[in-house]
Amino acid sequence: MPHGHAHMLRLRRAARRRVELRHSGRMSAMPLIQISQTPGLTAEQKRATIEAVTQAYAEATGKDPATVWVTITEVPRDSWGVGGTPLG
Repeated sequence: MPHGHAHMLRLRRAARRRVELRHSGRMSAMPLIQISQTPGLTAEQKRATIEAVTQAYAEATGKDPATVWVTITEVPRDSWGVGGTPLG
């Protein structure tokens, strides 16, 4: 199955799951964990990070891992600053 097709199937399953959650009244209980970082992780590292963060949150809170959303946003180094000094 081509990568693009598999990706679309995953998106459709996720959309279906959101509809199921909305109808079950659990939509409001869905946590969203957002990670911002400089670019550099591979797709595999991102996948592993999302999996690990999801599991850690689910274990700590007792939430169903299927309801935990995780996003990774890559922010260019020149858009970060620490102590008043740009990183890029």
